Order: sequence, then C-alpha cells, then structure tokens
Amino acid sequence: MIIVLGEAVVSVVQGLAAKEHFEFAHAITGILGMTLIFGIWWIYFDFVARRPPKPATGWVFAWGYLHMPLVMSVTATAAGINNVIASKATVLPLNVRCLICGSLAISLAVIALLETTLRRDEDEPAHPIWSPALKLAAAVVTLIVGLFGGLGAIALLSLLVILLAIQMSYGLWVWFR
Repeated sequence: MIIVLGEAVVSVVQGLAAKEHFEFAHAITGILGMTLIFGIWWIYFDFVARRPPKPATGWVFAWGYLHMPLVMSVTATAAGINNVIASKATVLPLNVRCLICGSLAISLAVIALLETTLRRDEDEPAHPIWSPALKLAAAVVTLIVGLFGGLGAIALLSLLVILLAIQMSYGLWVWFR
C-alpha cells in the first residue's frame, strides 16, 4: 500500500512536470491532488494498518483480498488526478470525473470494509459501526459528485478533499477526546 501511495505522489508530480506553461491554477490543482493522496494515506493508516485482522481464517482472507481492489483504486485515483491536471476544459469531462470520483469512492468503500475485518481491542476509540458508515457515506457522496457535478478541476478536487477531511477529522476526534 505504501508503494502505491508513493507512486501516486510521483504521478501527480509527473502530471505537473508535463505542463508546458505552468500557471497558478496548475499549482493549486497539484496541491489539491497531493492532499487527496495524503488523505487516503492518513485514513488507511489511521483506521486499518495499525490493527490486525480478526483471528478467524475467513477474516484474514477477506483482509488480504480486500487490499487488491484498494491498491487498484488508489492507482486509478492517481491516474484520475493526472487526468484532472492534464485537462484543459473549464468543466471536467464526465469520464475524468467518473475516473477520479469512482476510484476514490471504491477506496473509501474498501477501507470501510477492511475496517470491519479488524480485531477490536477494548480500548479501540473508533466506533465499530459509525466509522465504516462514515466512509461509505463519503463514498456515495463522491459518486454523486462525480456523476452530477459539472465542476472544474479545483472545485472537484476541493470537494473531494473536504470529504476526506471529514474522515480525518473523525479520526482526530476519536483519538484525542
């Protein structure tokens, strides 16, 4: 997972480096794209990576095999960010919106599913139902934004960053209350 997230960072940098004429809007788009990648990193490592799966064999297999769509969706999110950076349209085309929003929605949904496969200690601060439900709700909103939001690059990435910031804020709240 860490390698794929690192490759996503490289993808954003390459997308910005490919710009012939670098403008302020490109810098904002790149920063928002990086923030999206770091948001996925934060959510995964805050809610999933620090805990082992439940001890039963089925849970261990589910934990392992759920990482495949997660890795694929993070890779597709990086490709979506690269397409957003490369787009010259004022309003992003539907295929670009669907790529980035669909892949981010899958990432959030899979992280929610992964969270249900994890062993819960008595002192676990994240709620066993609300924490995955919050991620699934964000996944649904992400899909809606992708399908129906005729937005430009900065507006779309800003909305997606806000959806991830809600997840990160929840993590901060449960850890520091």
